[in-house]
Amino acid sequence: MSEIKLAKGPPLKIDLHTNRKMYKRKFNLNETDKIEMARQLKVMHEADIIESSETHWYNAPAFMVWKDRSKRLVVDLKGINSLIIPKAAVLPHIEEVIDTITSKKPRYLSILDITSAFFQLAISEESRDYTGFTGPDGK
Repeated sequence: MSEIKLAKGPPLKIDLHTNRKMYKRKFNLNETDKIEMARQLKVMHEADIIESSETHWYNAPAFMVWKDRSKRLVVDLKGINSLIIPKAAVLPHIEEVIDTITSKKPRYLSILDITSAFFQLAISEESRDYTGFTGPDGK
């Protein structure tokens, strides 16, 4: 994960439509998931993907899911997502994208695995508390 670099551009600012707080209790994890979650959080912290937070107003539950042949950390952000003002983005129709690409008569087509791409998005200082979650150690 240390090879992950921040995407260019301004950090993401999260705007809420209410001052309501959103705190969800953490999920109970089995011992194996606690150990694996702690390991993944340590790696992410050392890579500056996550940071410690002192806020107690916003918290999302975290848990582990199977992805391929290993466990992956998931944070359930449904609660905070219900408070966020959506940012509209107009995306092209897939047919238009395919037409544009094929009209150039490309010689090569490549595939890109962006499994951890969302780690590249910087979150503005004032928005970071909204994405809080609790690890297996209660922090």
